[in-house]
Amino acid sequence: MTRYSFLTISALMVGAFLFIGCSGPKADVNSTDVSASSQYGNPDDPEYNLIRKGDALTIQLSGVPVEDQATYPVKVDDNGNVSMPMIGNVKAAGVTVADLKNTIETLYKSNRIYTNPNITIYTQQERYVSVNGEVKTPQQIIYYRGITALTALAQAGGFTDYANRRKCKLLRGDKVIEFNAQEIQNDPKKDIPLLPNDRIQVDRSIF
Repeated sequence: MTRYSFLTISALMVGAFLFIGCSGPKADVNSTDVSASSQYGNPDDPEYNLIRKGDALTIQLSGVPVEDQATYPVKVDDNGNVSMPMIGNVKAAGVTVADLKNTIETLYKSNRIYTNPNITIYTQQERYVSVNGEVKTPQQIIYYRGITALTALAQAGGFTDYANRRKCKLLRGDKVIEFNAQEIQNDPKKDIPLLPNDRIQVDRSIF
């Protein structure tokens, strides 16, 4: 084989390698295979179903002498407490209903007030999400598990003709999450599960 032929074949092999490398599928370093729930919060996460200040509860006490059995309507005060007979204030805000039940039962037993108390707690509060801006009927919507951004927008009557559908905002506490509602409409798997007290803001398009 001549030196010229060897160089020609080598060049062709390198070119073919570069062609294959450039023309093959590219990895998207920005793509993530995660669900909308894991991106934006899971409504089933206990963190989002905690008792809050101002919540109205009904606490039923049973498993004790008949004369002490009772049902107490209570409200979580500004300090995050509820008050129960003979044990006083109990921290309620920031815990789950199950945690509050266990705490009250433990306090009654550890203070030797009752041997086997049974606490049942009913929640009465209604929580909301809100949709404002360029929608036909801006409003508060009663929160329910399973409500999504598109569902809330639909319940608010849908977009006005001036809405910027590609750049909506989800306000969650001190977080601002931008989302493309038009993209979600085309691919419902990208819809965002909402959490209590979420706010959706739809701004006017500049075009």
